[in-house]
Amino acid sequence: MERSKYIGGSDIAALCGVSRFKGEYEVWLSKTSEAYVKPSSLAMEWGNRLERVVADKFAESHAFGLLPGRPIQHPDFAFIGGTPDFIYSEADGSQGVLEVKTTSAYNVKDWDEGNAPDEYILQLQWYLMLTGLTFGYLAVLIGGQDYREVKVIADLRLQKNLLTIAGRLLP
Repeated sequence: MERSKYIGGSDIAALCGVSRFKGEYEVWLSKTSEAYVKPSSLAMEWGNRLERVVADKFAESHAFGLLPGRPIQHPDFAFIGGTPDFIYSEADGSQGVLEVKTTSAYNVKDWDEGNAPDEYILQLQWYLMLTGLTFGYLAVLIGGQDYREVKVIADLRLQKNLLTIAGRLLP
């Protein structure tokens, strides 16, 4: 699946107006312009490099099976898709979505008391909707040394609202 052909998990927060990284215009531009180049940064590079390290820590802590995510397209809407970071299995055979994040120590308060930034909660809800799974985790490495996890339960009403918001982009 080509990212420019669907609304993905990292797009939905921007469409809801809660992304710190991009807005609706950038989502639209990334889907309509062949000249669009996704901006990159050192933080993004290191986030990508550390993704597997954080996922391995999650698996080690929980003794789950862990598989890299694969592209998923919504069965009813071709413009809805995404690629979760990982799908994990618990000892009882149940499965969930694992999204991995890295962030600066300056953002530690965003993760206090079992919380996570709204943009990541929406991204995980998007992937739960696509997979039909009922729960998942956000695993984050803060400042290169503070590892945390946030469990997220599927919210079907929220997922329906996310589909409605994404659908508004259609001509």
